[in-house]
Amino acid sequence: YVATGLSTGGPGEICQCPDSESAFGMLESLVTLYEITNKSSWLSWARDMGNQCATWCMNYDYTFPANSLFAQLKMLSNGSVWANVQNKHSAPAICTFSGDSLFRLYRATGNATYLNLIQDIAHNVPQYLSREDRPVGGMPSGWMNERVNTSDWEGAGNHGSVFAGSCWPEVSLALTCMEIPGVYIQPDTGLVVPFDHIDVETVSHIDANLHLAFYNPTEYTAEVSLFCETSTESKQPLARNEIAFLPRITIKPGQRIEKEFFASPIERN
Repeated sequence: YVATGLSTGGPGEICQCPDSESAFGMLESLVTLYEITNKSSWLSWARDMGNQCATWCMNYDYTFPANSLFAQLKMLSNGSVWANVQNKHSAPAICTFSGDSLFRLYRATGNATYLNLIQDIAHNVPQYLSREDRPVGGMPSGWMNERVNTSDWEGAGNHGSVFAGSCWPEVSLALTCMEIPGVYIQPDTGLVVPFDHIDVETVSHIDANLHLAFYNPTEYTAEVSLFCETSTESKQPLARNEIAFLPRITIKPGQRIEKEFFASPIERN
């Protein structure tokens, strides 16, 4: 199935249409098998599957109709994921994953393609959540619909809009918060990747000493998890739920915080 580029059976109602749910499910399996066995064959197949998963993801920001809900809310489609070929829309997130298998695949391979992909997916999800101060499509706070309608397949009125319905992306967002770090840092290489909605600037990088400045450009206080490891340590599989227990920093709206990071050993259980 990996070799033919065809996977099916993820969503029960889609029958035998190709779908991203089974593709990402296969990726999760292959990455996990590699982490457990350390056999290179599993990693090779995981790379191929990761490349296939990328084909299900939107890599640009679609221009929604000017009078549509999504245009008015300034929604961005880059990083949204097509669930299958039957539904003519993408969705905010992978059904129903955080996409941490892409992050783990990056750590195993060092290939930034997978890191950039999960950064796009994770960064895209929160904007579709209906909030009390920013309701989406008349939905209550905490609801998220699966539609990112870049066509009129559900009618012209739903082009760039959604119906009021709670759906699985809410779970994907919760998993993203638990399984994807707010900022990923490698002090030896100087690599810094923000997944959360903050800006990070490298003040200085001397040997394995990395001095960073974190800035919160939003109107909300941010609690950001920080994952710091060396490029060598990144080749070790993560401990169970390791991301969920990372240290965090609190950054108020408009605040700038500077911190230093060193290449200190990590103990993983």
